[in-house]
Amino acid sequence: MEITHLNSARFNGPASLAAPKPEQGSQNRQLAQAVRSLNQNQYANSGRELSYSIDSQTRQPVVRIIDSNTKAVLEQLPSEDVLRLAQYFARTAPAESTQKQAPPNR
Repeated sequence: MEITHLNSARFNGPASLAAPKPEQGSQNRQLAQAVRSLNQNQYANSGRELSYSIDSQTRQPVVRIIDSNTKAVLEQLPSEDVLRLAQYFARTAPAESTQKQAPPNR
């Protein structure tokens, strides 16, 4: 799975995924600012740092807690499994709606 950092995020994923809504962009900016603030204030001396990015396939925000020394990902929200499920449902939802049969003409 590809993760695109916020600074270089381009929302040009598969056509089957809905375009981001304007309020989502505002929420993403607020989340990015919160991550920066936490890194500067609370996480500065904890040996951990937060990372914020946009998943290129689902266009969902992803926050990771990273060990500052080893750069290992300690936790990720949402998890990789949740991102894969979101991607699967985004791909299959349009196909299911076209497979429904039209009601019979009377």
